[in-house]
Amino acid sequence: MLEASSIMLEPSSGMLEASSGMLEATSGMLEASSGMLEASCGMREASCRMLEASCGMLEASSGMLEASSRMLEASSGMLDASSGMRETSSGMLEASSGMLEASSRMLEASTGMLQKLSKVLPG
Repeated sequence: MLEASSIMLEPSSGMLEASSGMLEATSGMLEASSGMLEASCGMREASCRMLEASCGMLEASSGMLEASSRMLEASSGMLDASSGMRETSSGMLEASSGMLEASSRMLEASTGMLQKLSKVLPG
């Protein structure tokens, strides 16, 4: 009877060993899944940080673009002012030329009058 029980116990022992092996395999798979989940969380955090950095770079680029736009407006204003100053200088040059011409004519007239006076005055 003991021998029959021992024979019947052998398959149960094998099944118990197989169940134990399956349990170990399941435990290993669970650990691997946990590791993959941790890695996935780490990748998600890294992606979030990269997204934040990209947003910061985008804001900086936007600020630089705005500054460039303001500098362009200032340069345009300076160019307009320079053009206006050139026109004013050109006008002043023309006026000076006109005054020089008028002075030259007045000098000629004065010289002519002096010559006439010198002929009239005894002397």
